[in-house]
Amino acid sequence: MRSKISKEWASDLELVIAANDKILPTYVARNKEARKVKDKKDTKDKTKDSGKDLSFDERKVGDVSRDFNFGQRSTQSFDREAVYYINNHPSFNDNDASPLRASSFDLLFLLSMQEAIHRILKSYFEAGKEKDVSLAWLKSFYKDGVEKYFDGNQSFGRADDFMDDLLNTPPALKTFGNKVGK
Repeated sequence: MRSKISKEWASDLELVIAANDKILPTYVARNKEARKVKDKKDTKDKTKDSGKDLSFDERKVGDVSRDFNFGQRSTQSFDREAVYYINNHPSFNDNDASPLRASSFDLLFLLSMQEAIHRILKSYFEAGKEKDVSLAWLKSFYKDGVEKYFDGNQSFGRADDFMDDLLNTPPALKTFGNKVGK
């Protein structure tokens, strides 16, 4: 069984990379769409006040549907390809796949997210004073979310939930000692 799962993980790493490569482009696209919808709504509200009515598509921006919700949030700020792969990729529906295929893929995705965070924290630490504020902020954000995202038996998609919350955290200034940064 270990051999089978390790072979699956070796091929699944390509899917992890593909899913990660889509996070920022889809996040940017959704934000652009959100701005367009907001601008249209603001225009409609202004025009409505003047007695005119504009019609346009007022769909919820950031609301994902791809006809699945496999333990996922209903409002998401990027396309969650990992869960899409679990439900639709041929490798997961193969008769030769291990019975734990979906769970082990989700665990691989989560572990790769956690390893990436650790590497970023290490690089910030090694950068010294230049990254003190970023290190303090990310370390705090990660520490506050460890139990929620990375510990225990929870639903699929926790790595995506972490990334979603990270992307939706508004920029802020942080004081670290006598240093202020963002």
